[in-house]
Amino acid sequence: MPTPSSQQGAENYLLSEHVEKIVSAYRTFSDIPGDASVVTHEELLANDINLNIRRYADNASLPEPQDVRAHLLGGVPKREVADRTDLFAAHGFDPMHVFVERDVDYYEFCDTVASKPNLQKLVTSDSGVMAREGELTHAFDEWWVADAKFFAELPETKELMATRSALLDSFVDALTPVGLLDRFKVAGTIASWWGDIQFDLRAFAESRKRRGAVARGERREARGERRDHQGP
Repeated sequence: MPTPSSQQGAENYLLSEHVEKIVSAYRTFSDIPGDASVVTHEELLANDINLNIRRYADNASLPEPQDVRAHLLGGVPKREVADRTDLFAAHGFDPMHVFVERDVDYYEFCDTVASKPNLQKLVTSDSGVMAREGELTHAFDEWWVADAKFFAELPETKELMATRSALLDSFVDALTPVGLLDRFKVAGTIASWWGDIQFDLRAFAESRKRRGAVARGERREARGERRDHQGP
C-alpha cells in the first residue's frame, strides 16, 4: 500500500484521513482503489514476484490536463467539466449555472461571473449546494443528539479509547451516506477533532474523581475546623 498523504510544497503530511485509510486497509484486508490492493499468489507469479507496491496500487496524482487552445483563446474544455461530473453531483451543483456554450468543445463563464471571488459566492449560494449542505448539517445534528451521551458518560466510564472508537464508527455511518465526503475523509474529520481536544476529554473523564477528592478534602477540612472550635 503506497502511503496516502497531503502535499504542501515539497513536504508530504500524513493527515487523520490518511491514517484512517491505512488502518482500514489493514483491518479489513480489502482493496481501496489507488491506495491498497489485495494481491494473490497467482498475480505475484505473473509479475515475476515483483513486490514493487506501485505495480499493484498507485496513488500518484494524474498530471493536470493542459489545453493549449484554452490557454491561447480562452474557454473551459467541456471534457474537463465532464471529468468532474461526480464531484458536481455530490455537492448538488449544476455547472451550467456558471457556464454557457461557447462551441462544440468549450464553455465560457456566464456574464454573472466577473471574478474568482464572485464565482465562489455563486457556488456557495447555489440552491443545490445549500440543500446538500443542509442534508449534511441535519445528519450531523441527528448524530449528535443520538451520541452526545458518550461524552456525558465519560466521567463514569473513563473509557476514552472505547468512546473514540464508538463515536468514529457512528459518525462515519451517519455522515457518509450523505455523499459529500468519502468514508475516510469523514473518519478523518472526527479523528482530527478528537486529537485536538483529547487532553480536554481526558481531564473531563477524570473530573468526577477530582470532584470527589475535592469534596472529601473539604469534608476533612470542615471536621478539622470543628475540632479546633471545640478545643481539647
